[in-house]
Amino acid sequence: MTELFRAIYVFAALSYALTVPRHPAYAQSTAHLLFWDVSDVTDVAGPIRFGAEKLQPLILGGWPGGHFGTAVKRDADRVWVYGWSIRNREDRDCRMLEIRRTSTGDGTNFTEGEVVLAIDQPGAQGFVNIVHRPTDNRLFAFSWEAGAMRVWRGEADGTNWADLGVAYRGHDAMNIIWHPGLNKFLNFQTYLEPWPEKNPDDNLANLRRVLQFKTSDDGIHWEDISPDFLGGEPFWEPDAGDDPATEFYRVAAFPHLGRYAMLLLVYKADPDRVGQHSQERLRTEWAISRDGLNWTRPFRGTNAEEHLGWTPVQGPLPIDDTFKMYHHADAAEISHDRIFFVTSDNQAQFATQPFAMPAGGLFLNANVAISAHSRVEAELLDSNGNVIAGYERDQCVIAGQNVHAIPLSWNGNESGAFAGSPTRVRFHLRDAKIFGVSYKSSLKENLKQQ
Repeated sequence: MTELFRAIYVFAALSYALTVPRHPAYAQSTAHLLFWDVSDVTDVAGPIRFGAEKLQPLILGGWPGGHFGTAVKRDADRVWVYGWSIRNREDRDCRMLEIRRTSTGDGTNFTEGEVVLAIDQPGAQGFVNIVHRPTDNRLFAFSWEAGAMRVWRGEADGTNWADLGVAYRGHDAMNIIWHPGLNKFLNFQTYLEPWPEKNPDDNLANLRRVLQFKTSDDGIHWEDISPDFLGGEPFWEPDAGDDPATEFYRVAAFPHLGRYAMLLLVYKADPDRVGQHSQERLRTEWAISRDGLNWTRPFRGTNAEEHLGWTPVQGPLPIDDTFKMYHHADAAEISHDRIFFVTSDNQAQFATQPFAMPAGGLFLNANVAISAHSRVEAELLDSNGNVIAGYERDQCVIAGQNVHAIPLSWNGNESGAFAGSPTRVRFHLRDAKIFGVSYKSSLKENLKQQ
């Protein structure tokens, strides 16, 4: 299997892993240890905090423009990337939806661009998702037209498209993914909630944009659901930690390392543009989930799109150890294994959750070169939380490195000597970012084992 398709296969396989029930004690037994929030760590001392990186601009070659939808295998070395655009956008009555595909082997350079479906769609609102359903290897295109979501179904090779009709009516912003755990489409649908106290008003007077969760077996018949974190409420709304004028405009969610990540576009009406849509009061934050249904927002202070000025409509293309995202003529990327991290500006410490030690030893993904003071020390703990002799913190000191896979070794002693034993690692850090711990020396090797 080529590295390209191994990355895409693993991206799906890690999502599928969510369908396998795990006992909490073995939740990290694969020894890919992530540090996304407080539930990933124990025995904290000192001022640690959790953070998220920002998307970085990417220069493309041959990208035909438009929005990315999904990717399916073309041959041993390349994928077909499906995307979409709206033609004649300036003339609402003559708008046309075009679904295109193009071929790539690296997510940066593209060839063989072609239109596989062109549809006259007067009133198209310019919001489309393209989703691959792996159970029957088919593509689904969901497109909003004049307040209704219309659905097309085609083959993975871009042929035999069928108009399945209108699914439902509502707001045009949505994000649809295939959720392996549910074995259904999952839709993060923007909903317009009555909001008489809205101040200031924009183009949607007395209405607030919030999020609604929907699922479907076939893409046409949808059921509203209320995940546990909503406490029985029908909508995901801004909370007390938000500015009172906050709305949830739309999202782009995707599976990531056995969990889920989301780009949440947060919106506020502009008091200087009363009665008009605000273009300037937008920012994008990361949200995270263990199961794709129940979400938290621990990174509200980080604008993920700060270097871009745009947010993708759908999730990324996983390729070459990166996530790549596309928007009109622009693109962005972020390292696959370097989105979320734990850090401390001062001296602090934490321990991992218990895990079964792998035979191949441990590798640290960390930036320990932020400043002259950057430093990480690691010590190995037994099942009772005691430091194992010969594996003390002064035997494993890391400084001046910014590496995805730093071997954890204690003055020549490897952790693999305790293979199969329940253990933890305690990290002492200062002015460093720790993204995770894996049991192979590269992300690809680690992913192949999962």
